[in-house]
Amino acid sequence: MVSLARRTAPEGDVSISLTLSRHRKAKVWIGHLPGPPMDVHGLAERWVMPGRRHALGTSVVAVELAIPNGGKTSFGAVGGQLVEDEDESARELIVAVPVDAAGCLYRDSMASSSDHVRTGLPQPYSDALSEGIAAMAKMEGAPAGKLSVTWAAHGRTSSSPAMFRLLGGLLVELMIAPAWSLDEEGLMQRFETLDVR
Repeated sequence: MVSLARRTAPEGDVSISLTLSRHRKAKVWIGHLPGPPMDVHGLAERWVMPGRRHALGTSVVAVELAIPNGGKTSFGAVGGQLVEDEDESARELIVAVPVDAAGCLYRDSMASSSDHVRTGLPQPYSDALSEGIAAMAKMEGAPAGKLSVTWAAHGRTSSSPAMFRLLGGLLVELMIAPAWSLDEEGLMQRFETLDVR
């Protein structure tokens, strides 16, 4: 008889760094957000009707990606918190994304050392992030409540709307995943197929 080890959810606030195939890298924070902070001067809110009401797996998540593509690396990072609506009949997800948020130098980023990475979220990236969150919520479902993006980082030359659209969908995907699947093994399986188009 083969004995299978039961996977358990990461305990407490954790961060997991992943080295993926094709020189891709990712880092995931569970239960807390990385620093440094960003200054938020305004929020854009969007109401989304998820494809179905999905249970919340993890309420606070952040993710950072560096994906080489030819001679260039695509980079982006985003984090947020989802607060579920206690009303059982509620169906809408409110998505709150900072607009033109600014921040300071993000020295610990996985982006190329030649890029200038700062916390914050310029308008084109905030729009793309909101689109990615909405698309994933409609496709896979999401809890009813409010998802607030409270941290992000971008590179001067390595970031793009496509990267932030991908990160938006990934943020929802990680929040609705069962907490036990957010260990290194589960994240490796989930991230190995990621690509920026």
